[in-house]
Amino acid sequence: MIFLGGLGVTLALIVLFFNQGNKLANLYLGLFLLCFNVFTLTHYIYLFLNSEYLIAILLSLPFNDTIYVVGPFAFLYARSILNDEAKFTKLDLLHFFPFFLNFIDNLPAHFFSWEIKLKQASHLIDNNWSELDSLHPNKLLSIKFNFTLRVIQLFFYVLLIWFLIISKKFKFYKGRANPNQFNIIKKWLIFFTLMFSFLAINYAVIGILFLKYTDKEVLFGNGIFLFYFIFVGLIILKIGLLLYPQILYGIPLYRQVQPVSQPSDVDEIQISKSINNNTSILSDEQLNLIELSLIEWINNKKYLESDASMVSLSKDINIPLHHIRYYFNKISKEKFIDWRNSLRVDYAVELIKQGKGKDITIETLGKNSGFKTYSSFIQFFKLRKGVLPSDFNKNYNSNTLEEE
Repeated sequence: MIFLGGLGVTLALIVLFFNQGNKLANLYLGLFLLCFNVFTLTHYIYLFLNSEYLIAILLSLPFNDTIYVVGPFAFLYARSILNDEAKFTKLDLLHFFPFFLNFIDNLPAHFFSWEIKLKQASHLIDNNWSELDSLHPNKLLSIKFNFTLRVIQLFFYVLLIWFLIISKKFKFYKGRANPNQFNIIKKWLIFFTLMFSFLAINYAVIGILFLKYTDKEVLFGNGIFLFYFIFVGLIILKIGLLLYPQILYGIPLYRQVQPVSQPSDVDEIQISKSINNNTSILSDEQLNLIELSLIEWINNKKYLESDASMVSLSKDINIPLHHIRYYFNKISKEKFIDWRNSLRVDYAVELIKQGKGKDITIETLGKNSGFKTYSSFIQFFKLRKGVLPSDFNKNYNSNTLEEE
């Protein structure tokens, strides 16, 4: 069981730190998986292991509070996918009020002496967890109230997510998203919510058993399989994400943007490698819109701005960031930085061909081309052209003089 818990935490960390696609939405998802797994693992240790020192250490950490953020993170994730928008607002802080209330209530316990924490651990081991409240006399929320509130909160968010799925958004996506990706994410979100419901039910039964039985042997016989189901359920969710990474991009929704002009001075620049891709999460219409918007961005020479980034590009062309990220990762299959710097190098070459290299230094040439530092200009110029910018400038000017 400890192995399953450790594996679940590891997979959750992989999802959390190797984030791609709709990053903020996936941050909610990763935190949901991590917090649920950490909470379940620590409570399994509380109830079924007999190490006073390990339990005392865990009692010193705020793991008991993490269950109160599981529901909010699941809701924020589902809402982000359904809205194709993962923005966190000030009003969303209300979802975390029970967590902050419980954290403040438990805060004094983290400063108890080591002897008191060992005594609490001994009570857990000796099946006397009903007496733990007496070891924390200033605690406002009793253990019984805490378990009840946790179960109520979990089921509140389960119902809230089901309400979003059934009554609000899926019909809105029809005809406005790639059908293949729409079906994948619809099935995933329903499966995710079913698993969340299943996990919440298991946790509720564990809470009932914990409050009903003070005999650990009885709890062990009835509750061990419930912990097993929770661990396995969380692992299944993480494996699904690893096997089907397109889930991490959500359902890109077509959004109206300002019309862009047709390509003018960038005819020779190839934006993408392939636009007809049946596995793409974006429709052909969306891909065309991104292509034309990128061409307009190039025509406006926005790549020359020193702070030009994928974030600024998304704002400039009014297309969601994770759509742009998907385009470069999966369609163009070229890193945005490499694409942008190639444009800058080509611009520097044009300046040299116009004779500007005779009047300004190579460092100034790099800055005028959008590079922040002289070293980065040299590095990318040589990588793309095979020679240093100073050599290219010298050779071009020499060849021009010979022709004259």
